[in-house]
Amino acid sequence: MIQRTMVGYDGSASAKQALRFGLDMMRLTGGHVYVVFVVQPTAMGPADSALSAGAQDEHDHGLLDEIAKLAGEDGDIVTVDSICGSPGDALLGYAEKHAIEHIVLGHTERGSLLQWLLGSVSEHILNQAYVPVTVIR
Repeated sequence: MIQRTMVGYDGSASAKQALRFGLDMMRLTGGHVYVVFVVQPTAMGPADSALSAGAQDEHDHGLLDEIAKLAGEDGDIVTVDSICGSPGDALLGYAEKHAIEHIVLGHTERGSLLQWLLGSVSEHILNQAYVPVTVIR
C-alpha cells in the first residue's frame, strides 16, 4: 500500500485538484503527502536578484497559504517543501531522496509552440519516474 505520495504544486487549478487527490488517497491509506513546489533559478544581476528574491518570497508565502487552506484538517499528514531547479528533474530528485512511492501532478494545457519551447513537466516525469505517476487533468 502506498504511504508516501508527492504532489508537484504550482498553484494552478490542476495542481489544486492534484493536491486534493493526493490528500484523499493518503487519508484512506493512512499515508503522508509531500507537497513540493519548484523555484526556477534565473540569470540576473545582483540588483535584479534582490528584487526577484522578495517577489519569490511573497509568491512562496502565497502558495504556502493556499496549500494550508486546501489541506484543512489533513494538515498533519502534509509536508510542504520548496526546491530549486528545473521542475521535472528537481521533482524526480526529491522523489528519490524522500523514498516517494507515488507522484501526483496536475496537467496544464499549453499551445503547441509553448509545449515545444518549454516542454512538459508531467511528460518528463512520466518518462523518467521509477514510481507510479498520476496526472490530473
